[in-house]
Amino acid sequence: MPFKFTAGLFNGTEAANPVWDKGVNLIGRIDIGAKKGFGGAVSHYNGEAPSVTRAEAGGFTSYRPSLVMWGAELRYNSDRYIIEGEVGQRRLGIETTNGRKLQKLLAAMVQGYYIFPVDKGAYRFVVPTLRWDKVNDAEDNEQGALTAVSAQLATAGVHFGLVEKILKAEVRWN
Repeated sequence: MPFKFTAGLFNGTEAANPVWDKGVNLIGRIDIGAKKGFGGAVSHYNGEAPSVTRAEAGGFTSYRPSLVMWGAELRYNSDRYIIEGEVGQRRLGIETTNGRKLQKLLAAMVQGYYIFPVDKGAYRFVVPTLRWDKVNDAEDNEQGALTAVSAQLATAGVHFGLVEKILKAEVRWN
């Protein structure tokens, strides 16, 4: 069974406008399975989030919140269909005037595609898609009580493929 391990060590945050610093962030991912058939992955991130500035009596304070994330996915791919599910959690340590609070975000997703080959004009395939997402966000507020938000979303869409391979060049409507 194919197996891939990826690890990284870096000292920056933000992709579009990188901020380099002395903090160390660690990331790791293990992928198991081939591109066709069953497969899955687990990943973990441990480090710091971008700097936050907080107004306080007498001025402003800047700090770097701690950030820990994990994720897992399971998938099945064939020539005609793809079914995949993912779950992940983000834990963000935020400093407050009366101590630290923890914000937790848990998200899950299941989606499926079925590929119908066509050769009509510019299109090579049509792919109906279904997706379900769930997000739970919870944080300790200033008084120590738990505040929670939960949302679910189901979407359906269709891809019109412009080249032979799915997810390379296509148009999607939801």
